[in-house]
Amino acid sequence: VCWGELAFNAMAPVVVVHGNGQGDDGRGGDFWEGKVLNSRDEPRLEMKEGFLVPFRRDKFPIYSDISMPTQSTADHGKLLGFLIPSIAREFGAKHVHIVTHSKGALDSRDFMARFVPPNFGIYSIHTVSGPHQGSPGPDYQLDAVGASLTYSDDAVRAAIGALSAPNPGTQSLRVSEAATFNATNVPALPMEQTVDGITHKVQYWALSGDMNLDNSKN
Repeated sequence: VCWGELAFNAMAPVVVVHGNGQGDDGRGGDFWEGKVLNSRDEPRLEMKEGFLVPFRRDKFPIYSDISMPTQSTADHGKLLGFLIPSIAREFGAKHVHIVTHSKGALDSRDFMARFVPPNFGIYSIHTVSGPHQGSPGPDYQLDAVGASLTYSDDAVRAAIGALSAPNPGTQSLRVSEAATFNATNVPALPMEQTVDGITHKVQYWALSGDMNLDNSKN
């Protein structure tokens, strides 16, 4: 009997990465089920349909159990450098597709620029509402800590910021912080990668929305 070696390329799974504060109860994957963490002391808000429904319907490999306690982008990027390759190995794959929400976009970009191991690849990254240029919301949160409603030019926003306390991930979302991050991160992002001698391009996609500054609710 002559034994041969059978090799095959496993389908690259989709790995989803949650946003700021969604893993503080250890159940970050619940966000993708349509359950949004509002406060550790309250039940998760329930959406009508979770993000994972079409993936499961079409039997597409997806991993949604990443749950990271709220930390900075640098801390999460390093953690994803361990988690994502490990998840791919569970699927028998050396590539992944990444889908992110909110701060998960910055965390994943940090992973891609600094922590991708040798002979491992990302086919694509899709960011949903990723604060690539930072966000004025966290600016309000941080600045409102010491703000006075008496002197604020927008008392309503100052009050909202004061009621929504910043967390360890908020600083990474500042507009100025994002600008500093982008200056080093963007040039370091891979445009193509080589795995097992085969080179592929990395695809970057972003889905964004505005804050309805015209007061519309559509």
